[in-house]
Amino acid sequence: MLAPDERTFREHLESAPFRAGVEDGRWALVRVAWPHAWIATRAPHRAGAPDAYVLRFDLSNYPAQAPTGMPWDLAGNCRLDLAGRPKGGRLDKAFRTDWMNGDALYLPCDRLAQAGHEVWNLPGSPWWWDDTKEISLYLRLVSEMLLSDEYVGV
Repeated sequence: MLAPDERTFREHLESAPFRAGVEDGRWALVRVAWPHAWIATRAPHRAGAPDAYVLRFDLSNYPAQAPTGMPWDLAGNCRLDLAGRPKGGRLDKAFRTDWMNGDALYLPCDRLAQAGHEVWNLPGSPWWWDDTKEISLYLRLVSEMLLSDEYVGV
């Protein structure tokens, strides 16, 4: 029997927004070992850069508590080296290497980033996490940045 947070997450994996991202090739579920999930987010080809970045999500108490995503090195089974993070424009801020030692993305939908940044929760803010959101919101934000002209590689 699955815990309520894992059951909700698995239901969200079958939701239209998540499935649309998979079908469009924007992201792909790599694996789940609760309370973690590894999801690869596609990036356009850039010399010396990967074609996708993996985020390891901590989904404890999902969706009541926002997920937190850590850039992950699947081969090494560890946090992605700071030098291997995507760069360019907003990505430099989201994948900050001078904050939390790179253990989370600096985004309004990330649990660790939300703490102390309540000012991001403006009326109508589409990116602030609340318990009505699902993982595809987080993935869509990362995907939009990676697929933008701002992305220059690593």
